[in-house]
Amino acid sequence: MNPSIIFWNRLETGSIDQENNSKSLRFEIHDPLWTLCRQWQFGEFEGVDASNLAFAQVETQESPIQCISGWRHTQPEPMDTQQQPLEMVLERSAVQPNLLMRAEMGRHFTRLLKKGLSPSDFDAVIQAFKSNAEFLFNVVEASGDEQNFIKSPELSDQESQQVLSALGMGRHLDGYAIYQKLNTNRNVSLVLTSPSATLKESVNTVGAEFLAWCARVYQLSVQNAPFWNDLHQEYQVEVGIQDQNNKLRVLSKAEYHGEGHGWYGWAEKSNFSNKASFVANQKKTSTSRVLIPAMVRFRGMPATRLWEMEDSTVDFGAIQATSTELHKMLYAEFGLTFNNDWLTVPIQAQSGQALQVKKIVVTDMFGYKKTIPPLPQTENWSFFQTFNDTENQNNPWILLANLHDCIQESPVVERVSFLRDEMANLVWGVETLVKDPIWGARDGHKKADDISRFLEVRPSEVKQNSRRLVNAFNYQLGVRMPENWIPFVPVSATDLKNLSPFARTLLNERKVLLQRASLPRFWDDALPQRIRPVSSLLGGNQEDNPSKIPPLILFEEEINRIGMELNLKWRRIRGFDGQVHVWQTRVRKPGRGEVYTNFGFDQIK
Repeated sequence: MNPSIIFWNRLETGSIDQENNSKSLRFEIHDPLWTLCRQWQFGEFEGVDASNLAFAQVETQESPIQCISGWRHTQPEPMDTQQQPLEMVLERSAVQPNLLMRAEMGRHFTRLLKKGLSPSDFDAVIQAFKSNAEFLFNVVEASGDEQNFIKSPELSDQESQQVLSALGMGRHLDGYAIYQKLNTNRNVSLVLTSPSATLKESVNTVGAEFLAWCARVYQLSVQNAPFWNDLHQEYQVEVGIQDQNNKLRVLSKAEYHGEGHGWYGWAEKSNFSNKASFVANQKKTSTSRVLIPAMVRFRGMPATRLWEMEDSTVDFGAIQATSTELHKMLYAEFGLTFNNDWLTVPIQAQSGQALQVKKIVVTDMFGYKKTIPPLPQTENWSFFQTFNDTENQNNPWILLANLHDCIQESPVVERVSFLRDEMANLVWGVETLVKDPIWGARDGHKKADDISRFLEVRPSEVKQNSRRLVNAFNYQLGVRMPENWIPFVPVSATDLKNLSPFARTLLNERKVLLQRASLPRFWDDALPQRIRPVSSLLGGNQEDNPSKIPPLILFEEEINRIGMELNLKWRRIRGFDGQVHVWQTRVRKPGRGEVYTNFGFDQIK
């Protein structure tokens, strides 16, 4: 290496007058006598027999959630939050497996058969299943023009057709078809021809293990969404908790949109909505702890020492409070003046239960003890209080129900945007994201374009059989909308015949409801077909009979001018026992405003 000289310039700060710096650091007071007089005037010299806290003894009582009930339930169900998280029980909905999930279920069923049977029996049983077309993947094949028109949603999806071709021809078993068969008839050995008693018992045992695995991993045993209210498009739940006097207290949570349920969202009710009763079977537990209090700390907290340098993360001087904004002035006073007067005592408690702090006894450095009473609930103050005891109203309980911070979420797999179209007097349910038959989600607009492209029709075109009238007027049957735009039309509440008796009790004085409708799909001279929703959020994706889906009715006030966005996603959490729980949930968010589609029909232009 050649020798070289490296040099650089550096800027250094310094003081010209060292004497002035030393004078500033002495922090001299011009009139110390005046300062002492002011301190005496404000009472700062008055001594108080006080000291720091040494420790605190906290007595608590925990009462687990005993039961849970929803608007579809006729009887409360027992609930054990140590085995099943409350979020999973409340939010889970029916799962429609995609192709990869169905293939994985078939592979797992094959593994269970191979593990539980001898090699010769395994070959015979697996051959019996593969020879039955009911348990195989069926590829949708193109046939006549009219059949292609009916099957256009499936035939236009080339990627799914390729995956079905790879899974079909007896290569893989359809695990979801096997699950549906077992769920209907637990005797899986009926598929076999004249099985022996030993083989029949072994195959039925494998079937029971397969059903339990599907229910544990994919939550396939859940029917619909038991706590989801379609009329309000929200979760509604009620739980029962036993108080100190062994009385079952009912707490309800309405307008839960899937984004976590804290203690402040629960309200006490006199009884369950279904007027049912429940006998508590889980006992309360009492705990006494000795804890060391710690100073309250927060970001931007002023330093207690005079010459301690502070950071600038929080600027209390930037608080602009008027004479009517008392809360801002209280906040600033706490942060600047009384921040080091508060202590915190952390208490660990498990989620899914109600907690009551019965007594707090603090001991200071001098050995004096003092009991801190609970803060009574009033009309203006009920912070950290969900309900009180029946006899002693000064013993509040708080419900610890939220585990949302520990939950892992997947990207959105379905998304529906509800938009008001005042000019057309409709509400549109736009499927912006739909489930990918293979995995994840795909663009709903692209899927609608693929169907239109398959039929060689563009969404913006008008029906081709519109005819020309006299004087150069054209008769237009209707404006063609994209297939992912599902209309909701206003209907009279008295004309609805398919509402359940309990749903009719929720109508109150409502006269107009919104009911899901369908637009026609045209193609040449074929009989028009109804455009059905694809997403499960709108009631679509029915595997058994896609042409007949249950009706979907909404309350009109739920879709305001802002609109609504409904998302479907997966959630995963590890319970207290270490078991992993996975489920699908719905999350409701505000929309993005109204829309004008220029939708019309039966027009002359």
